Amino acid sequence: MLFWVEALLDLPVLTLSPVLALLAGLVFFAKAGILSGAFYIQATVLFATALVMCVARDVSHVIFGVVSGICFFVPGLKYFRQRGRG
Repeated sequence: MLFWVEALLDLPVLTLSPVLALLAGLVFFAKAGILSGAFYIQATVLFATALVMCVARDVSHVIFGVVSGICFFVPGLKYFRQRGRG
């Protein structure tokens, strides 16, 4: 839907892409509220990523991809290791 909003506002494609980092941060914020609360760190990092994406427009998508990947990988690795111990 974000791309449709850009089209309706006559903005260049991916102009509003920092909003994707905000939405991902909201997902982790909801996960933190529902689950153990350990995901507040990832939510904060993704919110900060949105600000960085606004400043570094040339590499903003790479930054978002790396940060998002790390935010999903770290908890996955943690729970994978916990499963192996039990």
